[in-house]
This record gives sequence, structure tokens and C-alpha cells, in this order.
Amino acid sequence: MTKSKSVVKGGTPPTTNDAVEKLVALESSLNLSPGMTLSERKEQKSLSRNVPDKLIELVAEVATQNGGSVAGIPFDAAEASATLTYTSNAEKTAEAAKGLAQRVTDDAVQRRTSVANSAFAIYRAMGRLVRTTKGQAYRQKYEEMQRLVRKTRSTAADDTTQTATPAATNAASGATETPQATTTTPQASTTPAAH
Repeated sequence: MTKSKSVVKGGTPPTTNDAVEKLVALESSLNLSPGMTLSERKEQKSLSRNVPDKLIELVAEVATQNGGSVAGIPFDAAEASATLTYTSNAEKTAEAAKGLAQRVTDDAVQRRTSVANSAFAIYRAMGRLVRTTKGQAYRQKYEEMQRLVRKTRSTAADDTTQTATPAATNAASGATETPQATTTTPQASTTPAAH
């Protein structure tokens, strides 16, 4: 195993349970709408993208001038304005949350790699030690470690083989694949384009 070049903070790792509780409390305080399924998320995003902010602002302006309705249809201009502001801020919040999630993952990986490197170095040293008389007491544990290392490497090799791309497989077998030309006909859009 190679040594990590990252600078890992020393000491006992933080208690993740406390962090989870804080994040759950934060989520509750945000009063968020219920989560969506993947299909619902795609549909909602598509509908939202097709109505630009400026259009909403113009409708709100007309509604304000006509007592809160347009062509007999009620429209809350204040709520619309607040929602546009919230959406802009929510995007920044989401980016910050993604950044935090990545930092947490990176920290966990770096800390584990540091411990793993130390443990593997000891394992390698034990391999030499068990060949001596003084090291016989460690032989059983060393052999158990050795089986674990071999099993892990075998599993990693299998994963690498299974994730090989079809192109790589064809290249290895000497097979070639000729790309087929495709012709597509542009379709007229029936939905307004987002601005």
C-alpha cells in the first residue's frame, strides 16, 4: 500500500452520530417540501425550466396592478417574489451542502487510509517476524491476516475484470467495431424555451 500525501488531522476522529443529529435538526428547521422520486424530480425540473424567472416577475407585476389576479386567475405576487429569492439562495445552500458532504467523505477516506497504511506496514513486518523463533506467537494471527489480504486482492481483481468496457474486451480479442452513421431529423419543440 502507498502512503497518502494528504495531511490528515491527528487525534480521535469526531463523533459522526453528533454530526448526523445536527444535520437532521438543520433539515427539520428548513421546513422543506417532501422528497421526490427520480421520475417526479425530472418532471418537476422540466416544468420549472420552461418558465423563466422574468415571466414570473411580469405575471406578478400584472397581478399586483389588478388586485392580485390576472384574467380572473388569482396570483400571489408576494409569494412568487419570495419563492424566486428562496430558489436563488437554495441553489447556493445546495452547493454548500454538496461541498460539506464531499469534505466529510474525503476526511473519512484520509483517516482510514492513514490507519490502513500503519496496519499494513505492521502486517508486512510480521511476515518477517514469524519466520523467527520469537515471532511464532504471532503466526496464527499473521496467517489470518494473510488470508484476508489475498481475499481482498482477489476480490479487487474480479471487480476490475467485471468493469472492463466492451471496447476493451473487443480489443483484447482482436474484434473491431465499425461505427454506424446515424441521421436524425430535428423535431419542432412545443414547449417554451427556458431563458
